[in-house]
Amino acid sequence: MCNYLVLGVLVMNAFRRSGVRGFKGFIFSLVFCILYAISDEVHQVFVPGRGAQVTDVLIDSVWAFVGIGMYGTGKEGDQVLFNKLYNYLIEEIAYCIKFTLSMHKYFK
Repeated sequence: MCNYLVLGVLVMNAFRRSGVRGFKGFIFSLVFCILYAISDEVHQVFVPGRGAQVTDVLIDSVWAFVGIGMYGTGKEGDQVLFNKLYNYLIEEIAYCIKFTLSMHKYFK
């Protein structure tokens, strides 16, 4: 889940830094993240015991939308917002890693 939020922020940042800004940057970022979510689900078709789910694409797309929206709420060039968001994302990634490691002991 949180990986698509991070993806949304990073893709939006990449488009903005490459000169694609405003609504166009928002749409390009969202389309990129949705296509990535679709490709992830297609990949799962080839993994034994896994399958593609449309709902997973929707959930991943919503998280990407949240990340893009969080990044896009600041003014153009607003580094303060990006730095706060970056710190928040680092905390979320750390939480996801801790949670994953804590769940690992139940599946040994």
